[in-house]
Amino acid sequence: MTSDSFRDQIAALEYEIAAITAELAATKRDSVRQALEQERADVAHKIAALQQQVNATFGNDNTFTQPNIALANTGTVTQTSHSVGVQMSDGTVYGAVVGTNLGTIIYGADLNTQRREHMVRYLHRLANKKAVLQLRGLAGNLKEGLQLPDVYVLLATQNYVEVARGSQAQLAAFFDKKTLKADYDPHHVLPQQAIVAVKPLLDDISNRMADGGENRVLMRSELVSEAVLQNQHVVLCGAPGSGKSTFLHHLAWVLAQRGLDVVSAQTTLHGWNNNEQHQMLPVMIALRTLAGAIKRDGASAATVSAALRHKLSTTYDLRQPDELLDNALSRVGKALLLFDGLDEVPLEATATSADRATTLRAVRDFARLHGGARVVVTCRVRAWTDDFKAELAWPVATIAPLTGGQMRHFVRAWYPQLVAKGAITRDQAERYGRDLLGAVFDPKRERLHKMAENPLMLTMMAQVMAGGALPRDRPALYEEILKQLLGQWDVQREGQSLGQVIGDERIGSEQIRTVLDRLSYEAHRDTKSEDGRGRIRQADLRVALSEYFEKVNVADEWQAAGRCITYFDQRSGVLQPEDNGAVYAFAHLTLQEHCAGRHLLLHEGVDQVMALRGDDRWREPIFLGVGVLMQEALGAARVEQ
Repeated sequence: MTSDSFRDQIAALEYEIAAITAELAATKRDSVRQALEQERADVAHKIAALQQQVNATFGNDNTFTQPNIALANTGTVTQTSHSVGVQMSDGTVYGAVVGTNLGTIIYGADLNTQRREHMVRYLHRLANKKAVLQLRGLAGNLKEGLQLPDVYVLLATQNYVEVARGSQAQLAAFFDKKTLKADYDPHHVLPQQAIVAVKPLLDDISNRMADGGENRVLMRSELVSEAVLQNQHVVLCGAPGSGKSTFLHHLAWVLAQRGLDVVSAQTTLHGWNNNEQHQMLPVMIALRTLAGAIKRDGASAATVSAALRHKLSTTYDLRQPDELLDNALSRVGKALLLFDGLDEVPLEATATSADRATTLRAVRDFARLHGGARVVVTCRVRAWTDDFKAELAWPVATIAPLTGGQMRHFVRAWYPQLVAKGAITRDQAERYGRDLLGAVFDPKRERLHKMAENPLMLTMMAQVMAGGALPRDRPALYEEILKQLLGQWDVQREGQSLGQVIGDERIGSEQIRTVLDRLSYEAHRDTKSEDGRGRIRQADLRVALSEYFEKVNVADEWQAAGRCITYFDQRSGVLQPEDNGAVYAFAHLTLQEHCAGRHLLLHEGVDQVMALRGDDRWREPIFLGVGVLMQEALGAARVEQ
C-alpha cells in the first residue's frame, strides 16, 4: 500500500469523525450521544492504527494526522523493534515478530524463519487482494474500487441470540419507559447491540415474577461471524446482493491481518477473541472454479486439494503451497476453507464444468477426510434445495435484511470514502448522506426502504444520489438506477466501449435497452422460481441481440452478440450471470419488474395490460410501467387508452 493510499484512508476517517461530531451536536438524547461517542472513539482507534502502519512502513516522519479525540481505555497502539503491534489493557503485546503466533499454531515446534516468512508472504498478499471492494457495474470514477474494511457493514443472520431475561423492572436498563433506548434500537445501532425481539418467557409454573412483571427474553440477531465461529461446517445463504461473497472477502482479510498480528478496531470479529484459539489460515475459492477442476480431474478429495493448492500458487504467487496447506489442515480448527457461490455452478454438467450436486459432494467428502478443517459454503437461498440440504446436512445461516442501524452505518462510511477518492466534495457528502437516509426512512416510501434492506441495492441508491438527487417517485428512481448501471457498459474499459466491442459505434446501452425490456417481460411472465426472478437463457439472449443487430445493420450480428454478452459478463451490472453463464438474471426483482412493466406498457397491446391487471405478480410492473409512460412524450395518450 502506498503512502497516498494511507493518506486517503486517514482523510476519509477524519471526515467520518467530523460527521459523527456534527451529529453529536445535533442530538440531545443521552443514549444516542453515548452511542455516537463510542463510535467516534472507534474511528479514532482506526486512525491511530493506520498511523502506526504508516510509521512502520515509511518511517516516523510520515505523520499524516493527529486526531484530537481521547481514545477509550481498551488498548494502546505500540511499535516494537520488529513490527507494529497493539498492547492491550492486560499488557499483552501482539506483533513482536509478525506471523509468529499463527506460524507456531500451524507448524508447531517445526516453525523456522523460512516457513514463517513463507506464510507471511501469503497473508500479506491475501490481505492486499481482499482489502479492495470492486465496484463492477458501478461508478466509473471508482473503477479502482474502495477499501473494503472502511465501508464494510457488520452482517447478521436470521437466527437470534439471547441477551437478557427477567421482569420489566429487571430489564429497565434497556428501555426508556416502554420504548427501547436508542443504544439498543436496531433503527440506530449495529446488530451486535440491537435488540430485535422481545419474547415472553413461558414455563410450566408461572409467567409472573415476584414483582408482578411478566418474564421476558431480549434477543439480538446472531452475527454472521458468530455463525462461522460456532459451526465447524456451515452453509451461508442469502438473497442476490445480500453480501455473502463480500462477507467472505472481509473475513479472509481480517484473518490475514490477525495472522500478521494486526489487532485494531477493523480486525475485530465480534464473538471471536484475539488469542491463539481463534487464529486461522483462510483459503478462499469460487466453487465454479472447483467445478471446472472436478470435470477435468474427477470428483475426489485429491482434486479439491489440488484446486486449493493451484489457487494459492496462481492467485497469490505462493511457492510450494503444499507444506503450508497440509500443516494447516492437520491442525484442528486452523484451516478455514471458504467455498463461494454454489449457485454459480451449473445444475447439469457441461463440457467444462461438473454439475452442482457432484461439486457439493466433493466438498463434503473433502471436509470428512480433513476432519479438523473449518468449512463455509455460500449459496443463494433459492438454490439451496431440499436435495442439497439432505446431501450435506450442515447447519444453515441465512443473512438477514439490513436494519436501519446498518443502513446508517453504511451511509456514514460510504460517502467519506468518495470524498477521499476525490469523487465528491465534503459538502456534497454531507448532503447526499442526509438526503439518502431521509428518503430511506420516509414512512411514505416503504418500498424504497425495502430495497435498501439489500446491500447491493443500497449501494446503487447511494451512487444515484452521488449523481445528483434521489427521485421522489419509484419509477423515476429505478430509471436512474438502470441508467447508472447500463451507463457503465458505455464507459471505456481496457480501451473499448460497448459500441467498439460490438463493432458499431452507433450501439450503446440505450439501444440495447429495448431488447432487455422484452426479455425481462418474458422472464417475469414465465418464471416459476420462489424469489420471483426470471432467468434469461444465454442462448435466448444471444438470439435476441443478434436479431436486433441484424435489424439495425450491424455486421456479423451473431459474433457481435457473443462479444456483447462477454462484455455484459465483465461489467456485471444489471444482468448477472448464473449457472456458469448458462442463464442471466436481474440483480434485483425490482429491476426485473420495472423493465417488464416498461415493455408491457410501451409495446404490448392494451388488451394484454387489462388481462394481467388482476394478477398480483403484475400489479407492481404495471404501476412502474405507467410511471415510465408518464415520462414519455406520448405517455399520457397511452395511459388514457
